[in-house]
Amino acid sequence: MDKKSLQEKFSFFTNQDVLRPDIRFLSWGAYKVDAWDYPDVYQSCWILHYNITRGLQIKINGKEFSPGPEKVYIFPPFTRFSGYMKKPFYQFFAHFHIIEPLKKMKQEMITLNASYIREPLEELVKYTADFEMRSIVLHNIIQMSYTRIPKKYFLPDNKNLIDPRINAILTYLDRNPALNHHVKDLAEMAKMSEKHFHRCFLASTGVHPKDYIQQKRLKYARDLLSQTDKSIEEIAECASFANRYHFSHAFKKNYLFSPGEYKKKYGLNKGNK
Repeated sequence: MDKKSLQEKFSFFTNQDVLRPDIRFLSWGAYKVDAWDYPDVYQSCWILHYNITRGLQIKINGKEFSPGPEKVYIFPPFTRFSGYMKKPFYQFFAHFHIIEPLKKMKQEMITLNASYIREPLEELVKYTADFEMRSIVLHNIIQMSYTRIPKKYFLPDNKNLIDPRINAILTYLDRNPALNHHVKDLAEMAKMSEKHFHRCFLASTGVHPKDYIQQKRLKYARDLLSQTDKSIEEIAECASFANRYHFSHAFKKNYLFSPGEYKKKYGLNKGNK
């Protein structure tokens, strides 16, 4: 190829029309898992799973499989699945939001060849103590994963699974996860009747509004259990539960552990009690 034709080929690089995805991490981890049993997972965020060893069983759309080191699994927002542990396993995971313009995805599990992720994970280990470099590597993993998603998983430009009014409410709930929101108040915010709001929320997310609100509160409480020294009573209050009893009952129903057991196992002072 001569220089002139090469210049013509690459002349479009002088343009500035580049969409830059806004990736916002909620949580991530790379560790040995010795307890994992979730009968119905649905999150408003993206979920990326890479199982370094086998042991996890995933159920989705009536099919069950055992994730291993050959594949990366990505779940767009509100993709429902279940899972349980057959034996302890090692995994890398990331929970994150992708803000506009990259939102229009089918609610289906996405499977990618894992060859691209191994080198970045090695870098992640290398930069364990370097916050800035670790952040760059984590964002790079998500960028690399997103660019490898086959086109078939993207919705056409004129379609969106989530009603824009419901999407605004979901953003509000993401920003205020600790509050025990009333469905009537959320319907008023969306300028919809309560009945219509309930129907649209369920159609957009596959989840009843009350269940979604409680899941947000429980996840917020779970993060407080693992990341702070707050007492269980304080955490119950922070997450808008009436008392420790109601909090413990709801938490154990969803996460199998009681709040005390979870704090002892995954909290800041794990292994010291």
